Amino acid sequence: MARMGRFYHRVGNTAKITGVAAAYNALKRHEVTMGSFPEGAPWNGRLGSITIHLSGVAATDTLFFRITTDAAGDSMIVGETNAGVIGGTTTVGIATPTKATVIVNADFLTANKTNDKIYVWYKGAGAFDVEEVSITWEE
Repeated sequence: MARMGRFYHRVGNTAKITGVAAAYNALKRHEVTMGSFPEGAPWNGRLGSITIHLSGVAATDTLFFRITTDAAGDSMIVGETNAGVIGGTTTVGIATPTKATVIVNADFLTANKTNDKIYVWYKGAGAFDVEEVSITWEE
């Protein structure tokens, strides 16, 4: 019998990425396993929120990110998105103003026809670190 209803998931990667630079770089990305069943099966779902925690930010910094289904960064499911610290969609910390969070609501259906991995790529105008990425999705 097929599963009925909606199933919500939260996935992410907590490996710290230091020194985000002005260009996309294979060393400045997170690999995120979406949690298909069976493990590694092609992934289909509705992306929900994308939350990115930053540290070492300054008022003039801007984070740029995109999400791909391949490790080379060529097959995008989320095109380049940016979030500025001042006047943008980045919120700085109350106790520690050099920490910030970017929250984006994606809300669309997408897939990886090959496996259940996606890649979140980062570049920036400024010098800061990405502490972690968290993604919610539903099937």
